[in-house]
Amino acid sequence: MCNSMPLYKLACGDRATVISMDHRAALYGRLKELGIIEGTVIQKVMISPLGDPAAYLVRGALIAIRRTDASGIYVSSERVKNA
Repeated sequence: MCNSMPLYKLACGDRATVISMDHRAALYGRLKELGIIEGTVIQKVMISPLGDPAAYLVRGALIAIRRTDASGIYVSSERVKNA
C-alpha cells in the first residue's frame, strides 16, 4: 500500500509517481498538457530562493510549479527506482 502526499511536500532530489490530481485546480488542463498525469514520475530538482515556485523534472523537461498548484497533485511517498 502506498501513502500519498501533495507534490510540494516532496524533498529536493526525491522522485515520486503521480497517483492523482485535483481536476478542479485552475491549471489542471495545462498540467496534463505538460505531461503530468497519473503514473508520471516527477523529481523535485530545486526550490527558488524565496521558497516558491519549485522546479520539477517531468518527462525530461524542467517545469516550475507554484506551491498552490502543486498542492493539487498527489504523489506516492514510496521511493521510485531509477530507470
